[in-house]
Amino acid sequence: MTAVFCRAAADRKAETWAQQLAPFVALEFAVSDAAKGISKAVTDVAKVRRADPSAPPLEHGLDVFHTAMAAHRVLARHWRRAEAVWERAEAADARLATVKQQGLDARGVAQTARAAWARAVTSFVQVERLESAWQRIHSAPEVFGPDGRLNDRRHAEADITAALSELTGPDWAKVRNVLTDPRCLAFLDRMHRRLESAEPRPGWRAAMAWRWWLRHRRPESSDPITGMIRTVGRKASGSNYFT
Repeated sequence: MTAVFCRAAADRKAETWAQQLAPFVALEFAVSDAAKGISKAVTDVAKVRRADPSAPPLEHGLDVFHTAMAAHRVLARHWRRAEAVWERAEAADARLATVKQQGLDARGVAQTARAAWARAVTSFVQVERLESAWQRIHSAPEVFGPDGRLNDRRHAEADITAALSELTGPDWAKVRNVLTDPRCLAFLDRMHRRLESAEPRPGWRAAMAWRWWLRHRRPESSDPITGMIRTVGRKASGSNYFT
């Protein structure tokens, strides 16, 4: 069950959020952004729950949407700067062409153009590196890894930590703070606890999860023959057991 709050309140204080959370006495996992108001509200409600043995514990996770939105804003600024540098390099080329057409000494203008293009290329390479680092972070919390194995906090944190080494500077501070917050990957911890409760045997649990990935999430083969065999097999069996 999912409850989404869409209400115009007078403020976003912890007390206001706590009033919204209070009626959901069976709520076990709250997902939100990292705003202080709702974070404190969840903490306060969870504290009250701990005093009541009959109440379920309440956990707090951070959503992906707000983190991605913040990262995209930073990337957009870097791309705009890189594009401005590229446009200046093009303008330098245009000046060089004009000087050559006029039959003037173009050595100084050519040197300026070369320097401008060097800065443009460097700028674009830097932004592409930031983009690549963010894409690695964005895929780090996926439930399944590329091989179909279940993801966990240890692997996700390792990928995020490695990619964060590229996202330096004050404009990335907000994104880094969220990504290093333990609540960022709380949903993976919860997933593994629930799976363990459903199937306590690690080997069986991993095998069933991998089988589900094979049937539902594995990328389709680019080989047309393999794709055709899968399609025919599914139609013939009336099921999805052919993968």
